[in-house]
Amino acid sequence: MGNSKKSLIDVWSLVHSMWGAAIGTIVWLTSPLTSFFVVLGAAILFEIFENSKYGITLFKELACCPKEKEYNGDNFWNSFTDIIFNMIGWNIVCGIYDPVYLIGGFVWGSAIAIIIIGWYLQNC
Repeated sequence: MGNSKKSLIDVWSLVHSMWGAAIGTIVWLTSPLTSFFVVLGAAILFEIFENSKYGITLFKELACCPKEKEYNGDNFWNSFTDIIFNMIGWNIVCGIYDPVYLIGGFVWGSAIAIIIIGWYLQNC
């Protein structure tokens, strides 16, 4: 796992999955489709904010680890995979609430495989 400026996947990828699951769980009660779009929209908006000058300043201030104080934003592909990880969390919620939605898991599984291969090729 690398830093978010140089790699596709970093330590924060798991956190993005957990947020996707948490938001998906709360919104799922309205409808699965609404839940999907709320999680996707929240993930995209968060990535836009996180990489703005205000977001970068905020995350530097909130950083616990000295290495994170050097944060200068994510690269495009890291932001993209962060959104994918949010949706993986949502997909886990789908499987818990309604196993029929696990069919989407095959699609997400393929996406994960592509991400892992891309990460490997980037870091080998």
